[in-house]
Amino acid sequence: MARRLEAAWLALEEAAAAERERWAPELAEVVAWRPPLWPVVVLWVPLAAALLWLGLILGRFVPAPAWLAERLGL
Repeated sequence: MARRLEAAWLALEEAAAAERERWAPELAEVVAWRPPLWPVVVLWVPLAAALLWLGLILGRFVPAPAWLAERLGL
């Protein structure tokens, strides 16, 4: 019983090693992939700047433009 169990375990390890070797190129591609940075720059930087500007206006650190002061009642 133990001999068959050991043989099955060794066969399983060999199969796992073969699968690991077979999938190695795809895994290397996934690990090397980096998301593009341009969406962060194009979307988040202007949004962060606008929110910072609005925060400075609402905190009354900078004067609000006339059109925004009317709208916000400042």
